[in-house]
Amino acid sequence: MKVKRLHPRLPGYTKIFTHLNPAPSNIAPEKKPYIVFIAPENYYPQRNSDEGLLIKYGLVETINKQRIITITSARKVKEVIRLFMNLPEYNLKENEELLQALQDYAKHCEAIQSKKQTAPPPPKSKNNYESYTRISEMVSTNYATEELKKSKAEYDKFVYFKRNPTSRSISEIEAYNALCYRMYIRHSKVKSGVDQNGKRTGLFSTKLEGFISVYDYVTTQNNNIPLKKKLLLDAEFAKILAASYAEKEYDLHPKNYGLMPVVVNGVRKLCFVKIDDDQTAWPLTSKYNSKDPRKLIFDHLKTPEASFPVSAIDLDYFPMLNDAMPNHWCTYANQEKIFDQRDLFSLYYDDEFIKQKYFTWLKRILIPNDAYVSAAQATLRSTNKQQKFSQEKCNRTEELKSELLGLQSFQDYVVNNPHVIDEICAEFTEFNREEQKYMQINIEEVRNNFTRIKNEVKQRKNDDLRSTERILTGVLLGLGIFIATAIVVGALVATSVIPIVPIMTIIGGVGLAVKIIGLSAIFASCAAALATAGAIVGKIVDKVYRRKIDDVRYDPVPVQRQIEQQEQLPEYVKRLSLQQDSIQQEERPSVSDSVSNRITYY
Repeated sequence: MKVKRLHPRLPGYTKIFTHLNPAPSNIAPEKKPYIVFIAPENYYPQRNSDEGLLIKYGLVETINKQRIITITSARKVKEVIRLFMNLPEYNLKENEELLQALQDYAKHCEAIQSKKQTAPPPPKSKNNYESYTRISEMVSTNYATEELKKSKAEYDKFVYFKRNPTSRSISEIEAYNALCYRMYIRHSKVKSGVDQNGKRTGLFSTKLEGFISVYDYVTTQNNNIPLKKKLLLDAEFAKILAASYAEKEYDLHPKNYGLMPVVVNGVRKLCFVKIDDDQTAWPLTSKYNSKDPRKLIFDHLKTPEASFPVSAIDLDYFPMLNDAMPNHWCTYANQEKIFDQRDLFSLYYDDEFIKQKYFTWLKRILIPNDAYVSAAQATLRSTNKQQKFSQEKCNRTEELKSELLGLQSFQDYVVNNPHVIDEICAEFTEFNREEQKYMQINIEEVRNNFTRIKNEVKQRKNDDLRSTERILTGVLLGLGIFIATAIVVGALVATSVIPIVPIMTIIGGVGLAVKIIGLSAIFASCAAALATAGAIVGKIVDKVYRRKIDDVRYDPVPVQRQIEQQEQLPEYVKRLSLQQDSIQQEERPSVSDSVSNRITYY
């Protein structure tokens, strides 16, 4: 169906298709009902307009210089048609037939939707009209974040409300992601918001005193001086990065985590805190950001589904990433104003940083699978999404565990820190105390998981040791046989058992030269064998017992040249130029929490 627009010279939608008026096969989705909007490639509606909101309901891609917006499911199609009907620039006489057809299609979708039973809101959600003031006074922009105060005076507590104008599941999914983060790093307490009818309205996040985003900290409090290594280590920067890698965080720009004063072991200090999780678990949440999980995004080299493989090189050289491809990451060139590059690139062989990252990943893979099922049941109303998102977390656990157990440095961490499990269980116990209304982590199962990992590590180290011993035994045995043979032959020659003298007499003076050459060859062979054995032993010792430490030299030039000097990361260099997206400037809700910084929940 062709579309007329009030301003024909300006770009806008040119065609609309539904499953009753089918789209071309190359753009028609499999799921029905659907609606497809066609616009010119250069069409970008204003973000806070109804036309810009329309795009948030579906997937956007560019095909043959045309922007294709595809929306599926009866509820979303009905809402999109309502939005489109309210756009005055399309409410023209020339579009009467089109508008009538869309109205009829909306009724068709409503009939389909009415046959479905709406599940009740999940336990970890909040009726905003009962609990908070000023909700009805919120500004009408589609992406508003509002600071709210709890209506009961005795609480005297502020939270952030992040509005969800589409009422899609992303507000529940973000609450689920936040709960998964909270299991093992510092993060705010988050709940999805609903109205009296159970319709999703947004997201509530606790506002914690003293929190400041990394971007604001550098540009205001730190006078535009990049963060130094000492602060990164003292404030446990590795834990935020390691958790973001484990949870497939696509949007870790400097406004999505920050610093906050907390109490650790009785000492008050600044620690990093994670916020904003709507692009965590990116292979699943990408579609809520209008991206098809199976297709490439602009100039990115990988699709959302393939963006976060777990690889040994990423784990070993962390935080430099070679295989995983988030959109924002601390080592990308557009963040060199936030971090001191010399310090940042020296983190991967720093003992304290290694300890923090392995503590975080160990804690992550110790979480029982049942915990993710419980978290999904507490935050997601759809049983299908509960299964899909909890299974994604369980699969990630197995991927991390498989690669970590093969790393010598991780094996050493587990063996050399047998009491780390007590610290981990203490933190899980505190999490259980805070979240006992919604879920619990089985501490006994955590200890059993650690025992299995420790036994697996010991078995692997024993296998490596036995393999090394077998190689050394073979080398020494061969060397011994060679030397013994040379001695025996020399003795036989010396005792004339082997008639070398008659032979030498026959060939005269040449025989003496032959004898000298023969003895020299024997000594040279022995020396070569010893040198070969030493090289083999040195290589084995280097591989089995010595951690790889590379000399990272600082060159005060742009980060691209520094990375080019990292010969171990060629693929990283190839794709660095594609990761130049500027830091997003929009306001983010400032939220966080800490195991050691107790705050009463709302």
